Amino acid sequence: YLPNGYPVVIMVHGYGDRKEVLEGIAFAQSQYGYVVYTYSVRGQGNSTGLSNLISRTEAEDLIEFVNYVKHDMHITGSDTGNVLIMGGSQGGMLPYMAASMGMKVRAIISALAAPNFASSWIENGSIKMTLLWTVEYTPDIARYNPQVDRMSEWIYSNQPDKWDSLSTWLPFNRDFSNIIANNSVPIVLENSWQDMFFNTLGN
Repeated sequence: YLPNGYPVVIMVHGYGDRKEVLEGIAFAQSQYGYVVYTYSVRGQGNSTGLSNLISRTEAEDLIEFVNYVKHDMHITGSDTGNVLIMGGSQGGMLPYMAASMGMKVRAIISALAAPNFASSWIENGSIKMTLLWTVEYTPDIARYNPQVDRMSEWIYSNQPDKWDSLSTWLPFNRDFSNIIANNSVPIVLENSWQDMFFNTLGN
């Protein structure tokens, strides 16, 4: 064993994908001497459970996985370990959210992540088509919990009470602007003008 454990990279995929799509880049990273893990988010790929659509539930899963990796790689000497997490979109938001919830790693590279992404999907009283497409993914792409499963009905209904449900429950435990100040992990944020999904101004 290395005296302070192994240098580790954890890769998190984008929404509706699976860890196998990261195989090529994971192999490339491993050539630099890193131990590389790829990670399927709940309700996607071969992961069990049901997706809660990029929420603190999935961030808690990631925290649990990071703690497992630290133990598995015999990382000692600090609470951060020698761990980098990287990903884009969902794969960038979950590490960013988890770090704001107290997860300790050495660094994060987060692409296309905004802490107010859920509110951005429904800003100005309108609904972005990308939200509708996402909540209508078929089970071979994403398997949803009952609340997320109902969101497409809320969108199509065009009724004030269903809009109230959407505006209440979509940002709940998804937006995390109010906890960013808790993050002490160095993070590289890579954004682009791509507001067909969500605005990147929340950072």
